[in-house]
This record gives sequence, C-alpha cells and structure tokens, in this order.
Amino acid sequence: MGLKLLSLNVKGLNCPQKRSYLWSEALAAGADILCVQESHLLREDAFRVHHRLFPTIFHSHYHGKKRGTFIAIKNTVAFSPISSHLDSSGRFVILVCSINNIIYTLVSLYAPNTHQLTFLRILLRKVNTLKQGKLILCGDFNSTLFPPLDSSSPTRRNDSGVANFLKEEGLLGVWRAQHSTERDYTYFSPPHLSYSRIDLFMVDQTTLLHAISTHIGLIKWSDHAPITLTLEEQYQAQRAPIWRNNTYLFNNPKNVEELSTHERIF
Repeated sequence: MGLKLLSLNVKGLNCPQKRSYLWSEALAAGADILCVQESHLLREDAFRVHHRLFPTIFHSHYHGKKRGTFIAIKNTVAFSPISSHLDSSGRFVILVCSINNIIYTLVSLYAPNTHQLTFLRILLRKVNTLKQGKLILCGDFNSTLFPPLDSSSPTRRNDSGVANFLKEEGLLGVWRAQHSTERDYTYFSPPHLSYSRIDLFMVDQTTLLHAISTHIGLIKWSDHAPITLTLEEQYQAQRAPIWRNNTYLFNNPKNVEELSTHERIF
C-alpha cells in the first residue's frame, strides 16, 4: 500500500467544524502522515486539534490566531522521533524521525506571501543542519515554480529564483516530475479570480525514485486543495539475533555428566 502523506493549508482550525473536516479528509485519504499549514491555533489551544488515531503531533505556533504548522503521525505507523525544530514564528516544523525503520526528515512549511526565496534560504540552512535520511518538504510555498503551467493567469508570475534555488538544493517537485505537461491547481484566489499550484511536495532524488503517486484533491472547505504523496515502502527489517547457547549450563556438573552419556550424532 505504501506510506501516504497528506498536506493541506487549512486557513484556521479554530472552529470544531473545520477540525472535523480536516480529520475526515485525512481518514478518507488514508493518510499515515498529516502535514498542516495555517492552523491559527494558540499554544494553549493546540490540544483541540488532537485525534485518537493521530496521537503524536509536532506543532509550531505564533502570536495571535495566525500562521501555525504541524505534523501529525497516525498510530498505525512504527514511529520513533530523533529530533525536531518548531519554528517560533509558526512558519515550519522540521521533524527527523524513523518511520517503519526508515529515517526521514519531514518539513511542513508555510511560506510568506513575499520574499519567498529569502524564507526558503533560511529554512534550508536550518534543515541542512538537522537532516538525516530521506528529505521531504511539503506545504504552501506561496510561489509557482513554472508559471506557464502552474498558473491560470498570464499576468500573475512568481520569482523564478525560487525554482532555481530548490534545484540547486537537490529538491525536486514530485507532482511535476510525474505530470510533466499537465495543468492542475491547488489554490484559488478570489481577488484575482485565478488558480495556481503553490502547494507542493519537494523531495530529494532518492525519495523521488520511491514515489508511487501524487494527487491533487478538490478545493472544498479550504481555499487550498489537499495534496497527497504515496511512497513505496522499503522496510529495513531488523536482523534476527544470532542464537547462542547458554554457556552457564556447562558450569553445572550434572548437565555436563548428562550430556556426556548421550551418543554423539553426526
């Protein structure tokens, strides 16, 4: 079945209905890992977003009911945390962990509306000091990487420096790699009446080789669409311990005497 990650900008989880929509979305998608942006939850309200099937959550907060990102782990995943960094500005969470005996560095990010390149440079500098294993960045990049295909408006463009920088960092967009000439969008802007693909999964080369599929869902209760990434599971099974005889048995004279009376069989 593979390991499935779901990423979504929720535009706030302050009401019970939106929290219900989020968990319904995650369960319907069969997500093992849930990455959320713009949770808008105060630190003292973070408990409200917990779900019995996703008991482990790493949440970054900001002052006031804005920003906020988190990563939630389903209880069916063999999960062990190694290290984490929770951004004090509520822009990102970096989680280094073992999932099903594979080491991953997971990043849920919410880029600002301007100066995205500056933000990503600072973020990747931090990621590179922590990362281990396979690297996955996901979330709202607030930037299209290839405007001719990633935007419905010919007049709305983003700084191409973002795409070049991510490429220099060895990060590849999974959806575009699997849908090289297709158009699909993850965000609708009412003021501009335009669609764009700004919610992304960016991974390293090794992870891309194990990507089974990516999918852009429907824009429903948020103005962003959920995006999913399914990875081929490559379990690093733990080796069975080498069997060793209990040498303590040979310290007992009665055991030695009994063994010596048995005929040796070859």
